[in-house]
Formats: sequence, structure tokens, C-alpha cells
Amino acid sequence: NFGESSFEYDQASENNLSAGFDVQRLQDYISELVLIHDGGIETSVEDSWVLVNADEVFTFKLGIFDGITNIEGLKYGIGVSPDVNHEDPTTWAFGHPLAPVNPSMHWGWAAGYRFLAMEGFCGDDLKVGYQLHGLGDQNYFVNTIEVQGVEENGDVIINIDADINKALEDISISQGPISHGDTGPAKAALENFRDYVFSASQITSSTSDFDVVDFNVFPNPVHNQLSIELTDKA
Repeated sequence: NFGESSFEYDQASENNLSAGFDVQRLQDYISELVLIHDGGIETSVEDSWVLVNADEVFTFKLGIFDGITNIEGLKYGIGVSPDVNHEDPTTWAFGHPLAPVNPSMHWGWAAGYRFLAMEGFCGDDLKVGYQLHGLGDQNYFVNTIEVQGVEENGDVIINIDADINKALEDISISQGPISHGDTGPAKAALENFRDYVFSASQITSSTSDFDVVDFNVFPNPVHNQLSIELTDKA
């Protein structure tokens, strides 16, 4: 969302400082997913690296799980964890989220990956460009959302709202900041993704046992809500 409105590229919006902006590019990494279930048990999802592109729909296979009857939360990292952040992107298979992409999400061996790339125009007439590219091991944040899965025809869905206005919460953007690195507005935007952007929605019924599942994030671009769908393959 853009606050109370649906998110779209090229759409004018305002942050909490009444600074106007739009979004032309929005990519971020979500990684190392952990399902919290059945009284606080944590089950890690192996090799869970997701590059979120606001204009793409993608599917991520979670794998096989036994004994999960009630999903209570979702833990995830925003960015790429330090133990992987400085690896050579060319060593990953083509199409892997950590492999080279265009436009690039990698800042070089020493700095690692861009955790967030957000670009657009700002100012009263939306003619001043801004760029926020956040990175840095110290800015790898882990977040937890209390959720419950909603079972629909064998699918388990976790509904999550993403308010893109809050990515720029308390960030002065009227002069068009160009912030690439691990400090300043880029760091503040990553902190906002950790603290404000994502929230659970439609916390309703619990789930039942499932085995092989697919991980879908939809719709893309987001209009009213961002949904995570776990599809039962049993």
C-alpha cells in the first residue's frame, strides 16, 4: 500500500513528513525464513533467499515439513546475512536470487549486496531524483511477525501488508537524497523496513498438517495486501 491507497509505480504519494515522492524501482532481499509454530517451535527454511521485485510474481518452494499443525509467526531477515553477504555472486547458479542481476543488487566483494534499492522522484513536482541503496552487515535486520496461516482449499496463506510510505518514515527526501551505503537515509530506510513497513493482516484460523509447499508472494505489484501463500503438495 501507499498508506490508504494501493501501491503502483509512478504514483504520487507522501511520507509522514508530507514530502511527495513516487517509486520507479523497488527491490529488496528477504532471507533465511523461519516458521514459528506449535507453541513457539522454530523451523528454518533451508536456502531461503528471495529477491523481491515489485513488478514480478514469483514462487519459492519451502520444502518438506512434518508435524506443523499451527503456524504462529514468520521470522525473516531483511537483506543478506553476513555469512553469505561477501560471497562471489558469480558462484551462484543462473536465476538464483544471489546470482548477478540487472540492475545490479551487488556492491562489490567488500560491501556485499544491496539489501534494498529504492529509487524514484520527489519534491513538489516530482522532478528531483532520489536513490536509497541500503547495505552493510550491521544493517542485516531480523524481523518477526506474529501471524496465523489461513487454510483455503488445501493452501495455507499468510497475509501481510506492506506500506511503502513507511519505508520513508521520518526521512527528509524533498531535496532528493542520493544515499548509497550503510549510513544516512539508506540505513534509515532499512530500519523502516524492519520496524514499520510490514505488518500482519487477517489473523484468523490456524493451519493443519502439510508437507511439500510452495511459497508465493502476490500480487505484484502490491495493490491492497501482500500475501504469502503456502501451497499443500500432499
